[in-house]
Amino acid sequence: MQEYGEIGEIPVVQQSSLIVDDQTRRRSMVRNAAVPMLGILAVLILFGYGGVDFGKPLVMGGDSTFLLRDARSYANGDGMRFITSLGYPGVLDRLTFPTFDFSHQLILWIFARASGNPFVAVHILYVCGIVAMFMAAYWTLAMLGTRHWFAMIAAVAYIISPFFAARAGGHGTLALYFSAPLGCYLALKVGLALPNAPIRDFFREPMVLIALVAAAVGQIYYAFFSAMFIAFIGASTAIAEMTWRRLAIAAILTEIIYVLLIVTGLGFGLIDIIRGTVVLPSRLPFEQALYGLVIAGAMRTFEVIPFLREGATAYTAFAPGSEGDFGEWPGVFLTLVILTSPLIALVAGWVNTRSELRAKLIFLSAISIVFGLVFAQRYGLGFIFHAYVTPAMAA
Repeated sequence: MQEYGEIGEIPVVQQSSLIVDDQTRRRSMVRNAAVPMLGILAVLILFGYGGVDFGKPLVMGGDSTFLLRDARSYANGDGMRFITSLGYPGVLDRLTFPTFDFSHQLILWIFARASGNPFVAVHILYVCGIVAMFMAAYWTLAMLGTRHWFAMIAAVAYIISPFFAARAGGHGTLALYFSAPLGCYLALKVGLALPNAPIRDFFREPMVLIALVAAAVGQIYYAFFSAMFIAFIGASTAIAEMTWRRLAIAAILTEIIYVLLIVTGLGFGLIDIIRGTVVLPSRLPFEQALYGLVIAGAMRTFEVIPFLREGATAYTAFAPGSEGDFGEWPGVFLTLVILTSPLIALVAGWVNTRSELRAKLIFLSAISIVFGLVFAQRYGLGFIFHAYVTPAMAA
């Protein structure tokens, strides 16, 4: 005879099971919230935001002056196109040098209007950007199957990078690369999608839509490389599996990124550009040879390793730094992952990637890094792209 408790006709054993399941869910929810919060706190402390005076400028120089200019303009009541306090004989039109970083400008506009202080607005932009960078990296890794604690540690390492240190202040919107992990997520998602699944199912996932919008409005460079990796993985896997669905998904994603980038970057100024009353500035293809990647520049990262310091010093003496040859590489571990990506791709490719999901993920990641190196290297594929398609990236 079964024993029954106070909850209607539910057996006592089943009541106990429901209580345990509820407690497990609660612990899981607390853990899922606590782990990223701990990571965010660690990152902000490591960056020194426990004692930063928001009333003083983060840095004076480089592109930080443009951020301060925009913040001052927003505080004065201007919109995102015209700056009424600059420009002679009229006003400064920001379309003469568009930045295509709508998400950054929106955050700056909100807090400049709220605080009235450009220094405070720029500091808050960096705090929001750092938090967004961590959450984007953490969420991407978690969605790809990484355990929460490992995802948290990896996300912290992703942010505490020489690239961020080199770009912060000097290249404000480039330093806040929160859209980059989300673009990579979309590219890998294309490669991992079921080849015969309906295309509409891919776009029904809310996280895909969030990542798509963030990748498009996060910054023009990251939007471009997101679209590039999406197209690369989509085209290569479509050819390998002889299916058009992946190619269609990649085409839709890249088109949406392009449209959102143009619409949010130019706004109603797009009408003036179409009419010919405003002419956008353009770069030249040879700039890729100046600002493109130098693979040997990774040696600068190895200066912190005693037995590799001599070679790094020799490289630094031989190749003095320039704007295109500093701070492009992350920390030692991630740099080693990038440099060994051809080997990783070969090893992962040797495994049956169609049956091993993790091997397939590693292979897609590694081969994308290899393609990125070949593209971004000075006089690499990027130079050909700049010469025949558009020189807008200069990298």
